Amino acid sequence: MGIPVGNSLPYAQILTNAPLDESKKADICKAVSRILGQCIGKPEDYVMVSCQSATMCMAGDATAPAAFVTVKSIGGLNPRVNARISEQIGNALIAQCSGLTGERIYMTFTNEQGSNWGWNLATF
Repeated sequence: MGIPVGNSLPYAQILTNAPLDESKKADICKAVSRILGQCIGKPEDYVMVSCQSATMCMAGDATAPAAFVTVKSIGGLNPRVNARISEQIGNALIAQCSGLTGERIYMTFTNEQGSNWGWNLATF
């Protein structure tokens, strides 16, 4: 079964210096998958999320808890959607990462062309 052309294929990569056990990382991935699916309007079957914790992160000359989130999609992102995703993912991370605050969470959003996205040994 292939993914129909035009689906957004959202992906989020989360990097944080907060120590998270596997259970918390799984909870974060599940929450972010749900958020992306709802905000972009795609089934979670088309969403991918990765979470890496205890990685060295320094922001503003401090090593306090911080996170960097990269969101990519083939379409589906725009200023309104990005603002909703930023707020909702930020709140999910704050709930799971002890000591993390909104001003220590950074996010980027990228709309990718299908020809720059590979899947199933081909591109879109």
